[in-house]
Amino acid sequence: DHGATTLDINMGCPVDKVTKTFAGSMMLCTPGHTVGVAERLVRTVGDRVPVTAKLRLGFETGERTAAKLAGQLINVGIACITIHGRTAAQRFKGTVDLDGIAEVVEAVHEAGGGRVPCIGNGDIQTPFDAERMVAHTGCDGVMIARAALGAPWILRDTAALLRTGELPRPLTLRERYDCVRLHFRLLLEMRDARYAINRIRQKISGYAKHLGPSKSLRIAMQEIETPDQFEALIARTLKEAGPAADEPPITWQQRAKVLAASQKPRVPSIGA
Repeated sequence: DHGATTLDINMGCPVDKVTKTFAGSMMLCTPGHTVGVAERLVRTVGDRVPVTAKLRLGFETGERTAAKLAGQLINVGIACITIHGRTAAQRFKGTVDLDGIAEVVEAVHEAGGGRVPCIGNGDIQTPFDAERMVAHTGCDGVMIARAALGAPWILRDTAALLRTGELPRPLTLRERYDCVRLHFRLLLEMRDARYAINRIRQKISGYAKHLGPSKSLRIAMQEIETPDQFEALIARTLKEAGPAADEPPITWQQRAKVLAASQKPRVPSIGA
């Protein structure tokens, strides 16, 4: 009635304050009740909007209960399944289980006769991660969450890569700061200056990974007190960058190498 175009049941949230109310990922532990909730919800909204569901692979570490539950949900009218490739117990630790996602994708396609899509989620930090997930699991699309907080253009770039096999021109440093500015302006429109400043201070570290060397920016951002000071800081940073402001500070290929290097196990030095 308020204009929603989709109604999603979140069965993936692992946060204690949610699961202790038997919501979020705790719904994975009560499949009979959960399917009943989904069925009543689908029946209530009728054909006005699609009802979808997001799941994790299971609740406890090592569990893979999502495939069976996904099939049951589709049988009662759920229109799309999104699957995060970890269990609730893992939260965001370890790496995403692509084989587990593939198992759920297969179950969804089988139960839905190929008409119900299954979306993969987890560890997509570059467009190449999305490409790899689709190739490995056969999922119909990807959901990107945390990575978009520091690089919202990852959505544009990933869509282009999946559709055409090519990445678009990388954003320049100036264009990336334009995104930060837009973020700040939207915060001002939605709330007030105090909220916007506090929020952008929290988010600038995520952006910084895609802005090149920016330690001084992050430090200075903690000292701004007004929107004018924010704009002046961005303008000064771009001026100091000189010609580099109109070049990409880091490409997705370079970002992928940084991430790969950070995941390599450390080798103890002699005598350590």
